Amino acid sequence: MIHASPLLGWGLGTYQVVYPHFETVSMHFIMDKAHNDYLELAAGWGLPAAIIWWAALIWLVTILLAGKLHRSQSLVSFARRGRKRLGRDPFHI
Repeated sequence: MIHASPLLGWGLGTYQVVYPHFETVSMHFIMDKAHNDYLELAAGWGLPAAIIWWAALIWLVTILLAGKLHRSQSLVSFARRGRKRLGRDPFHI
């Protein structure tokens, strides 16, 4: 399916309609979803749009993980400062 329409795809959600044109063995049931969501997305949207989508997801996860790492380092330094402050004068804010 991807090989037949790599740039524009077949349209999102059209797997059930388009798949029978590509099946090599007759199935006795309806194939409404692919076994692989990534391949179904590429077949539906086309490769350029699917690659952009996957790159955006990877970029977002990278940003979230970098923020979590930065935030955890900030919390550690905040706890250390608080512990030092409490050691000097526990009633001083």
